[in-house]
Amino acid sequence: MEPNLPILNEMLCQLVERCQEAPSLAEMVLLSVVSFNSGAHLVLPLSLVSDIEAIPIFGAQGATNVAEMFRMLRVQLGLDFAARDELRRWMRPVVFLITDGIPSDEGWEEAFADLIAPSNRFRPHVATFGMGEAGREVIAKVSTLAAYLVADGVETERALPSVFSSVMSSIESSSSSGRLDLPLELPGFRTVPLDAV
Repeated sequence: MEPNLPILNEMLCQLVERCQEAPSLAEMVLLSVVSFNSGAHLVLPLSLVSDIEAIPIFGAQGATNVAEMFRMLRVQLGLDFAARDELRRWMRPVVFLITDGIPSDEGWEEAFADLIAPSNRFRPHVATFGMGEAGREVIAKVSTLAAYLVADGVETERALPSVFSSVMSSIESSSSSGRLDLPLELPGFRTVPLDAV
């Protein structure tokens, strides 16, 4: 992922800035950022986009340990909902997962199942964008809403802007329609059927 970090950092800046520029989104969109490599890190605690002053910068190191990230998300979503009464009226949370590797830790399937279990009141939808070594089967397994994989012959840096466009358009459409929509097709990516596993 390291060669593409400048693009990811720029995409995050653009996402925050676009939301802040739209009054209907600035006071409605809540954003949290978690990164993962050899461990999971809360890079940006859940915040109203209008309150974000400093945009975090991603760094890369180590392996693709997703189990810890899924466990952290489960705990953090519970803490976020407990701390913010207004969240009880909001839509189900959505995780936009961007990964370039295959899980290098054990227990990730169980951790993901626990995150999205019906018994978890704050279970999120998950849309996954895979690139690099990320494989079709794993991408489908860690998605509940949509899964995309960089298309054969497409450079990752050329495909990444489509992730930003997809996330931004889903935020905009859900703010007006009250439901989350993701595109069936994404430039530079191929859609992975969620029943592909």
